[in-house]
Amino acid sequence: KTPKTPTAKKAEVGIAAAPKQQRAFYEDALAQCIRGGIAVSCVTAPSPASLEPLDISTLHWLSGRTGGDTLLLPNFTPANAPTICDTLRHWVEKMQASAYGCVVKIRCSKGLACKSLLAPWPPAASSAADGSAFEVPRLSPDASFSFILRVEPEAENEDDAYSRRYEASRKQLYAQLAVLHTNSLGERLLRE
Repeated sequence: KTPKTPTAKKAEVGIAAAPKQQRAFYEDALAQCIRGGIAVSCVTAPSPASLEPLDISTLHWLSGRTGGDTLLLPNFTPANAPTICDTLRHWVEKMQASAYGCVVKIRCSKGLACKSLLAPWPPAASSAADGSAFEVPRLSPDASFSFILRVEPEAENEDDAYSRRYEASRKQLYAQLAVLHTNSLGERLLRE
């Protein structure tokens, strides 16, 4: 037998590594941002003379969870000013094309199921088991997320008229994504 290698403890990042009081602050701020449809963007630009290292993962945590943007400029000098200006200009343009107060839900056909959500924000409480829905204050044109889907074999049921009708043909599976959001003009829209 091979001896078991001791497993190293995973390093905590983001607010998980923060003190309990600080975690509570960030989680409360996130809840307020979701309720108010607010996306937080964060620019961190420590100077080369900074003695204290910044906890970047904690500082950027709220931006990722609210659909905001992040910019890190390590060793900031006045020469970086054009980079900040260009980034802020891009962010303003992006805000016009963003969707706000987003509620996203994926629906799957019989035989297909959502396994999990891959995104910076957590799934909605109502779909925590499968990750088939989430709520985020803003989705920008640069945002991305994925759903992992799995095929679920169906039990053959002789009494099911629907199944008998299509048993000779190949069964088709589908997924539909619905996004309820507000556009930059304040109109509430449903996109499928």
